[in-house]
Amino acid sequence: MSNDFIPLSAPLGIPGSSYMVQLGKVGSTWAIRLAKGNDVLDSKVFHDKTGDDPPNANNLVAWIISALPIPNLNPYQIAKSVGFIRQESIRRNEEMKRRPAVPMKDVKEAELTKAPIEKKPSTSPGWVKEDNAAEQKKAAHRILPSIPGSGSSGPSKGTACQSCGTEIRFCPYCGKPL
Repeated sequence: MSNDFIPLSAPLGIPGSSYMVQLGKVGSTWAIRLAKGNDVLDSKVFHDKTGDDPPNANNLVAWIISALPIPNLNPYQIAKSVGFIRQESIRRNEEMKRRPAVPMKDVKEAELTKAPIEKKPSTSPGWVKEDNAAEQKKAAHRILPSIPGSGSSGPSKGTACQSCGTEIRFCPYCGKPL
């Protein structure tokens, strides 16, 4: 069956397990398959459903619960997953009516005749702001405060801001002149 199975939904994980479920068609009938990793563990073909509508969600949930060897799975969570893959498979089925799928045996291998061109990163300056010479000179002449207790020579105590180095005339805490 796996060779004739045309998936109409992506494999969706079943909550509370490491299994995935996928809905599709085998010929004109709907089918569901249960997988773990890349291995298909079980599948069921719904022979009574040959139309455009997928099988009833309750039938799908019941089959998943009976096929899984895990007890106490939440049927509500499984129903939410089944509802999602049903909607996806209906949408893809409508797309396939407009554009039929090509069987894998008819697909030919394509070879590249030309190597793809690799793009090199841009070396332009971009949005980086360039410093001008006046700002660099101003930064070079800035007087930095000395560290109290270090004994190094420098400007007198309290004449420059300890954060940015600008000269101040008043104490920022008490407001007294320095």
